[in-house]
Amino acid sequence: LALVFLALGLAIVIIDNTVLNVAIPHIMRDLNASLDSIQWVISGYALIIATLLITMGRLADQFGRKKLFLIGTCFFAAGSLIASYAPNVIVLFIGEAFIEAIGASMMLTSTLSLLVTEFQGKERAIAFGVWGSVAGASAALGPMLGGYFTTFHSWRWSLRINVIVALVAILGSVFIKESKGAAARHFDWGGMVLSGLGLFCLVFGFIEGNRFAWGLPVQAAFAGALVFLTLFIRLELSLEKKGRSPLLKMSLFKSRAFT
Repeated sequence: LALVFLALGLAIVIIDNTVLNVAIPHIMRDLNASLDSIQWVISGYALIIATLLITMGRLADQFGRKKLFLIGTCFFAAGSLIASYAPNVIVLFIGEAFIEAIGASMMLTSTLSLLVTEFQGKERAIAFGVWGSVAGASAALGPMLGGYFTTFHSWRWSLRINVIVALVAILGSVFIKESKGAAARHFDWGGMVLSGLGLFCLVFGFIEGNRFAWGLPVQAAFAGALVFLTLFIRLELSLEKKGRSPLLKMSLFKSRAFT
């Protein structure tokens, strides 16, 4: 049951990354918006998730993975509801690409770390297999659901359905046990900033590559990603060597299974 509701939470996060793609012409007409602005709503969702992913994983370790999963699900539902009633593209961006994406980053990291604590041995391998399968299937399911709601109801229902599914996931969380990682005396603010900037630049480069014909803006983004992520790795190695709590322990990569 824990696996079912964690997978459900994961599914709505992944589905929402692709569900609006087929509805772009309808959204443009309804909100009197340009193609670029709608694309930034969709791209912004992925961009903010990527930027916050590592940080949210560390916060889940410190304050409780189930707690962060529930907070993230509430954020996700609230963002979906706001976006579904958006009168213009600005409100759509705030709901979908900002509030919803913050919640999605909490849910995405929490579901995976909760599986690690919920399952052991062979069961864990099966749970990971289900997690990966749900992620893959959800990415394919998103455009189909978006197409159905846009054709027979409204593109807004592609977002409103998230509120219902989120509520089911919250109610089902009674089957999930709380877990925490090692408590950190000092939070790694430097690591948070460097990892966020590095991942932002990296994902921005891939998202905007075709638009800028892989020219100077994209090359600058990739260069920024290389600089920030290199500094991030150096900082994390230094903190771990000093016995402090880095955002990401680089020693984990010594484990071939983990890597």
